[in-house]
Amino acid sequence: MQFLLNRIFCFAAMTNSTKSLLFSILGLLFIVCYSNSGQLKKRDIQVNASVSLKDDSGRDIDYRVNLVEKTLKFKELPKEFHNFKIGLITDIHIGYFKKHHMDKIYNAFFKKKCNKGRPPVDVMVFLGDLVNYDLTEMDDEREKWLKKLKKCSKYNLLLSILGNHDYDSYNCFIYKDPQKCYDKKMAYFQRKTLGWDLIKNSHIILKKGNSKIKFAGIEHLGRKSTIPFRGSINKAITRLSKAYDISDIAIKKIPLNKARKMDKKNTFPIMLAHDPSMRDILWYRHNFPLIFSGHTHGSSILLDGIKQDWSLDAFFCRNPFPAGLYTSKCSNKFLYVSKGVGLSGVNLFKKEIILYKERNRASRIPEVVIITLKKC
Repeated sequence: MQFLLNRIFCFAAMTNSTKSLLFSILGLLFIVCYSNSGQLKKRDIQVNASVSLKDDSGRDIDYRVNLVEKTLKFKELPKEFHNFKIGLITDIHIGYFKKHHMDKIYNAFFKKKCNKGRPPVDVMVFLGDLVNYDLTEMDDEREKWLKKLKKCSKYNLLLSILGNHDYDSYNCFIYKDPQKCYDKKMAYFQRKTLGWDLIKNSHIILKKGNSKIKFAGIEHLGRKSTIPFRGSINKAITRLSKAYDISDIAIKKIPLNKARKMDKKNTFPIMLAHDPSMRDILWYRHNFPLIFSGHTHGSSILLDGIKQDWSLDAFFCRNPFPAGLYTSKCSNKFLYVSKGVGLSGVNLFKKEIILYKERNRASRIPEVVIITLKKC
């Protein structure tokens, strides 16, 4: 009994990084032992940065996308933005997709028959992780599809932020080349090539009548040495990068000097943060009533032969917000964490292995989201 108590006290005294390392080692041992037991089928996919989703028999994996719709009510929402619709898409990891996979994502936004082909949302929002490693994954077909996403917006407007994969930082880890840790190429590609409005530690204002919505975006707050720590909440709140008047269908750009002089009243703030782990700081210290995030992929690594999804983040207690809608108990504040539409892999020896399970994946099906804001 004394020995057991000593072990418990030693574990409690460990730092978080030591605990994470210990759990990681235990998790890897579990995977190795489980695969060696013969229960794990050898249907892993070895791919490079640009490949379609196929199993080892050469057939396409059944890729499905859900449309998730949520209605959120706020007292402080300006009446001009009642029934304002926001489309969320995140964690595309474009290198794994072919045209018919991408078309399923696009068509998911138009599932509602009442739209009759009209744009389903007022503004589209992309929450980071466009690529796996770098822009070499792009081709003409993928680029054309990404431009097409703006057509889901009534105002042909897509706001975006960077995720941890968008910094080329994994090239630093794999190839030990610090010159590849460079996000300006990605920023240029999103702004100039795709025509997206990328938000980097700043905010964009949408004006409708005398009221405004402020979309603030922070860069990724990296927790690993391979990912640059560039996020600044204070800059995201104070720095205005663009302003649009959406009072009419024809969107108008507002000059920055004029936009800065606009009355700050009747402004509803929304935070776009790739990693949801900053929730409490954004809610309670900076008073954001609404946060949109991705990054977690629903917190699952999916393995063939296991009856239920096994969540690494939940097992290691790394991220308490894996997916879905989270509500503050003491105030009317919301966080929505999207599972995203893409897949992410484990890199071993400069080759990527995707651990993907075709069946029993009900709780981790990729999703696109439409959020409707209502004034109550």
